[in-house]
Amino acid sequence: MLPRTMLLFALLALLAACGGTPAAPAPTAAPALTTLAPTDAPSVAPTSAPVAPTPAPTAASTTFPLTIEHKYGNTTIPSAPQRVIALGYTDQDPILALGVQPVAVRYFFGDDTQAVWPWAADRVTGEAPAILNMPFGELNIEAIAALQPDLIIAVSAGITEDEYATLSQIAPTLAQSDAYVDFGVPWQEQTRVIGQALGRAAEAEALVAATEDRFAELRQQHPEFQGATAAIAAPASDGQFFFSGPQHERQRVLTSLGFVLPGELEAIAGDAFYGTISGERLDLLDTDVLLWTATPEQRPQIEANPIYQQLRAVREGRVIWLDTSGAGELAGPALVYSSVLSLPIVFAELVPQLAAAVDGDPTTGGSASTAAQSAGDATRTITDARGATVTVPANPQRVVALSELDLDSALALGLTPVGAVNGRGQAGLPLYLGDKASDVVSVGTLAEPSLEAIVALEPDLILAGSLIPQIEGLLPELSAIAPVVATYKPSDDWKTAFTSIAGALNRAAEAEAFLAEYDERVTAVKALLPADGAEANVARWMPQGPVVMMPTTFSSRVLADIGFTRPEEIVELAGSHGAHTDPLSLEQLELLDSDWLFLGTLNPEGATALETARANPLFQQLDVVQQARVVEVDGAVWTSIGGPLAALQVLGDIEEALKRQ
Repeated sequence: MLPRTMLLFALLALLAACGGTPAAPAPTAAPALTTLAPTDAPSVAPTSAPVAPTPAPTAASTTFPLTIEHKYGNTTIPSAPQRVIALGYTDQDPILALGVQPVAVRYFFGDDTQAVWPWAADRVTGEAPAILNMPFGELNIEAIAALQPDLIIAVSAGITEDEYATLSQIAPTLAQSDAYVDFGVPWQEQTRVIGQALGRAAEAEALVAATEDRFAELRQQHPEFQGATAAIAAPASDGQFFFSGPQHERQRVLTSLGFVLPGELEAIAGDAFYGTISGERLDLLDTDVLLWTATPEQRPQIEANPIYQQLRAVREGRVIWLDTSGAGELAGPALVYSSVLSLPIVFAELVPQLAAAVDGDPTTGGSASTAAQSAGDATRTITDARGATVTVPANPQRVVALSELDLDSALALGLTPVGAVNGRGQAGLPLYLGDKASDVVSVGTLAEPSLEAIVALEPDLILAGSLIPQIEGLLPELSAIAPVVATYKPSDDWKTAFTSIAGALNRAAEAEAFLAEYDERVTAVKALLPADGAEANVARWMPQGPVVMMPTTFSSRVLADIGFTRPEEIVELAGSHGAHTDPLSLEQLELLDSDWLFLGTLNPEGATALETARANPLFQQLDVVQQARVVEVDGAVWTSIGGPLAALQVLGDIEEALKRQ
């Protein structure tokens, strides 16, 4: 067994120090998190006061009590956990993926004010988890106890038996299996055992299956990976270097893609999850693909090593640099986490770089443009929403999205388009997407996209939405730039469109996993409804007055998924015409009356008109107003064409409203 001090040093150098402490990309729309440092007094209620449990979003799929075996014995969990602490460095990802929000998560690396990375930020709703800023070997037991957990998950924590015994006095504690070295539990096992502990074993198995299917697809698409050697290295101290062993999760990712670790490196690592070599033996890293996890400051020092400069991998352009500082691209941090939530980032951003590196051509070094060139060598033929046959890249990398739904869906699938049209009625990209779209270049409006801007982005695929007349008129010019795919029909709901977009992007498994998570969220919110259900209306207040959204609109479908019904008068109104909306006069305000009214505006003029209307006696007399069940929402989201990320925001708004009652 490795000495604990050596294990601590390896963790700091190979896992955390390579990430440094620069600011990480802040999770989009995630609330500020409370940090609990090792010596801080936690700002939580005293143990004598009751603490409200975190609601479980879905019903447990396993009968409690249940008992789980691990390296320190057995842990019995008496009932479905409500206050879960993610004590393992990466355990929050499978917990969140399974629809449970932990009350606290442990800081790993990057920005120490954020412990939930962008790929998981959408799973955080309401009050954000507290941050346990507790370095390896320095647990703050008092802070953990003050959070009053009913389950402590420490699968990726590397806790000792003494620490386990202490934690178990606070709450049932889940340690890792003894079948693996510390910090060597595979992502599949991590997801499954956490799913079992949360009573969501079936959901966990579905996540694992979807991710393994994606690995299989990538192996089929990249036969050149099979049997190619690959190593992942990081700088250590005194001129030495760490590398990932066969039991290290990030090396397992490469193995799952078809790569192999050279036998000599495997022998050096032995039973540890990492190995160490001196600077004089950098030749051992001369593999078909060599990946470095390092900060921008460390890279020049490595590149200055004379032995490094002589490596065939260097001369032939087979080196990939992954910035794990948290301040750069997400591929490095995503590989470090190697979880069911971060792996889609690895698939989207790292696999094209691996393809570019393994070909041995120094001109393909894994940048965005060269990765797209390599990925573009393989193509697929698909039939788009208009019935046209289109030949598209097997794994498109530089996508331009000409509708909000295309942009929303691509981001939800882990692919950031290089360009997109503005949000409807907005001067830029859809505001609700926040930082997720910060790297996307605007190419104009939906009705007037700029051909010059699109050409400059050198796309390999153009997603054209429902092919509105303005876009259809530009088809000859757009098709000369890149393949153009009509991704959905005007009558399609957002789920059908999302699935079609995923097909065009070759990300069907990711779409299936997302929709499964959406269904879990829906089940959770549905549990907040009265047993006899409830009616709801959705309206957009314009300067001219209210516009009621019909049952076929995006947000209305989300409400229907939860179990809301629409008032009979609105259903009849919808049946009298095919429009998605219907304007109402102030004298028709009674049509908006229902158990709930979700009301949004699109511009300052509409907001001003709404404020004026609120003073109108006809508005004040509505039962929904008197019951304080008028919920103001973002009209740009609720009354838009929608998308998977928009659907999650709508779900969050509904959940928050129901919880306030």
